[in-house]
Amino acid sequence: MTLDLDPKTSQLLVRLANLWRVSKEEAVRRALEQAGVASSKPDLATRLAALSELRLRLNLTPAKAEEWQQAVRNARR
Repeated sequence: MTLDLDPKTSQLLVRLANLWRVSKEEAVRRALEQAGVASSKPDLATRLAALSELRLRLNLTPAKAEEWQQAVRNARR
């Protein structure tokens, strides 16, 4: 595969490859993999909706949440 990169991007690729101590091809593969992982994460609205759904299913009130936090704190001591 051949890529035609602008000078700035080419320099960035060389820096990443050197930083990771891999070939430029491997640096491209890793960067694409990381971009794929980052783009597959749910957005903030989706995460907040999941949290709200969990709170509802657990019937989690502020008092219950405080009780749970205190129990966790005590267990860590």
